[in-house]
Amino acid sequence: MTITRTNLMGLAAVAAAFLAALALFGVLNRSHPAVGGSAGPDPSPGDVRSTDARIASLQSEIRAQPSDVGSYALLADAYLQKVRETGDAGFYTRAAGVLAAAHRRAPRESAVATGLGTLALARHDFRAALTWGMTAHGLAREVVRPYGVIVDAQVELGRYGAAARTLQRMVDLKPNLASYARVSYLRELHGDLAGALAAMQDAVAAGGDEPENVAYVQSLLGDLQFQRGDLAAARVAYGRAAYEFPGYAPANAGLARVDAARGRLGPAIARLRGVVEPCPST
Repeated sequence: MTITRTNLMGLAAVAAAFLAALALFGVLNRSHPAVGGSAGPDPSPGDVRSTDARIASLQSEIRAQPSDVGSYALLADAYLQKVRETGDAGFYTRAAGVLAAAHRRAPRESAVATGLGTLALARHDFRAALTWGMTAHGLAREVVRPYGVIVDAQVELGRYGAAARTLQRMVDLKPNLASYARVSYLRELHGDLAGALAAMQDAVAAGGDEPENVAYVQSLLGDLQFQRGDLAAARVAYGRAAYEFPGYAPANAGLARVDAARGRLGPAIARLRGVVEPCPST
């Protein structure tokens, strides 16, 4: 393709829109707690309600039983899920309020400490996240979820050796989407792209409690394929993510990357505008 002034302007527009999408949806932070760093205990099997329906139900439960700390933790988790689904950072504030109320009622509840650690990760307060993760683990050593918070914080603080040891324990206890996705990220950080791809494929195969979680790892799989230069495989992965969770911003941003790499700048810009413009954070 011959580079002209028009081409350069188009590429600049794609780059600007893509960076905006990354900033809004946290795609730059691969250890985002979307993969298993949830605040509350495991959801009930077969709970296929939408996140909005769960929020409404949990709010009603708390109004009826204000001392039920478990419902607070689950509500905070649902609010954090809404951030991942919509990009609306206002739900962080709601989660923080719910977790603060729960912590006042039960300062030694592991699920609440895990939620506070997850929220700290989302706000990039990694030292606080590590403290909350360790606290949660100390309060309930048999629970796996705090390990995700600890691993993410250790990675973001550059403590890769400690993160690898913590993650190995997490995988040994519960090899699932959350642990495999973190294995992929750690391998990628160490330059093992083939190993990262294999682990992310395991994460996709493991499935998750939320359609968004599966779409998230599908999108990350697309990112890895894109890095390898396999645009066809990347497009398939992003397309599956978009099918799993219609309107999913990281999937659409990924499809735009593929369009741009193939020189289809108009469709790329259109896709990215569709990602950025509806976001409540703008």
